[in-house]
Amino acid sequence: MTTNEGTINAPKTKKESPSLSQPKKWSVRRFRFGTLTGPASVELSFPTEGGGISKIMVQQSELRHQTTFLDTLSNRLPIFPKNVGSSDKARFEFVTKLVSSYAGPFELVPERTGFIDISTFATNSQVIYADGRRQPIPSATSAGGPTFTDVRGAPRGTEKLLKLARHSSYLAFGIGVALAAAVPSYIKLRRDQTGEEHSQLTETAVFNLSGRSSSGKTSLGLAAMSLAGSPERAGTLDFSRRGLAEIASESNDLLLVLDDTEKAEDGSSVFVKTLKSIVHTVPGGRSKRISRGVDQTKFPQLFWSTFGLSSSPQPISALAADSGWRMTPGDQVRLFNIQVPSSRKGGIFDLTKGGAEKRAKRSIKLIAKLERGYQNHHGHIIPQWVQYLMTDDRSQQIRELVQDFINQIDPKDEGWEIRFATKFGYIYAAMIIGIEAGILPWEQSLPLCAVTRCYRRARRSVMTEHDRFIEQARRLDRLLKQKGRVLGYNGRAPVVLTGRCLAIRYRKEGRKKIGILDQALSDFAGSSASKAKLTTALLVAGLLDEGHGHAGTVQERIRIERQGTASNRIRVWCIDEGKLARLLGRAGAS
Repeated sequence: MTTNEGTINAPKTKKESPSLSQPKKWSVRRFRFGTLTGPASVELSFPTEGGGISKIMVQQSELRHQTTFLDTLSNRLPIFPKNVGSSDKARFEFVTKLVSSYAGPFELVPERTGFIDISTFATNSQVIYADGRRQPIPSATSAGGPTFTDVRGAPRGTEKLLKLARHSSYLAFGIGVALAAAVPSYIKLRRDQTGEEHSQLTETAVFNLSGRSSSGKTSLGLAAMSLAGSPERAGTLDFSRRGLAEIASESNDLLLVLDDTEKAEDGSSVFVKTLKSIVHTVPGGRSKRISRGVDQTKFPQLFWSTFGLSSSPQPISALAADSGWRMTPGDQVRLFNIQVPSSRKGGIFDLTKGGAEKRAKRSIKLIAKLERGYQNHHGHIIPQWVQYLMTDDRSQQIRELVQDFINQIDPKDEGWEIRFATKFGYIYAAMIIGIEAGILPWEQSLPLCAVTRCYRRARRSVMTEHDRFIEQARRLDRLLKQKGRVLGYNGRAPVVLTGRCLAIRYRKEGRKKIGILDQALSDFAGSSASKAKLTTALLVAGLLDEGHGHAGTVQERIRIERQGTASNRIRVWCIDEGKLARLLGRAGAS
């Protein structure tokens, strides 16, 4: 009997065991593609020979062609109800009546992932509505390729994965990139809805994590991707220009992850060619126009908005230099390189306590937990995230948080550096709002810590030697201004040195001088090689008095007391305070 739901019960066969049998019925669902006014299709579910329920989706127009439709259907070996005749005409009439009896609404099948409108968002497997409804998206039977399970496990399992980011600036940042992927489109939709005039991000970026194997870079990318769906959807860097555009389009408003970069066998020159394709394709948000002589239905122009994550064994700057690729400033704000510590220093888990050896041992266990987490629990976080965004207008808050991050970084260049920092600001904003929403189980301090660290590393990767020196000089200047770091000497009372003391301020030949303690400068530079580069640069810049003592230090007549022992002389690196201020002033002005 035909019902309002468009289902017809099929009788059990004699061969079936009552205990093992399942309800055998025909049912129908109807869909619109793209929008609720788009092309219509029908999904039929029916019992088949051999047991089980099969499904087939056909366009509405195919129901006008009896022979073609029944040929497609017969390949599934359907079992028709006994009261349906065996002729093609009877079976076709049965199906068409079943379809026409369906009283339910059309269900939406998006053409791509991302925002459909301000209250509707599509992942690869479901449509999320602002009111909390979630509708599964059927897969077309004609679609080729692998089948992915985009929702697996439980939200609680994913929460354990998110908690691992408390031990990793890089993992926290990658999760922030996954959340931020939907933000540019969200802001644009809100602007279009309200009609307000405000700036928006016109291009996105790809963040490349570079470093040695076993540091956790690949696991980080797959974990971030698992927030939206199956990590098996990660793409590889083995693609054509059109293939990359299709991968980006399939990741619209979702994180794009390009994996397997370390498995390339064609050498660094081919890899660099691939990176150039990423620079010119992904951030721009549209595919290259195909010639009109080509079938436009097969190769339409594609559009998207996405942030990406990739990985490589070497920094992009090193790969570019080896292949003669001179990255332009425009390239540098579309493809960022973030150097990850080696596995011997803990890899991506840089926030674990203890020395390098202890972090390295613990990192192995944490990476294993991370991998178990994204393999067994995925597809839970992005639906929560986009629903939270859709329930209210948070675009102004996002823009304010982006500006807050820029203010924290305080770029000196109003143009290029602002553009550089802005994209990191979107990641920061997404992380802060994710904590506010109760989605990210983190402390409020983690986003600024993680994004600032990744920003600094990305910024350092495109610096010249002079840029690096100026950055070091600025850091040194900031330390010298901190309370307790510089102790004054008045020529009479001895200076009591503490563990916090970095330098001594005194006057010599009528000029203000700062004498930096040798061990303090070594600690600041991080290594003897870095210290040698820094002192050489200070000397070339005219900031450092040439010394005749140990490694260029100057012996000054300054009375000191250290751990109860007094001395009338001390060796220091003597810096002219006025020249340092003028150097940094010129660097800021330029």
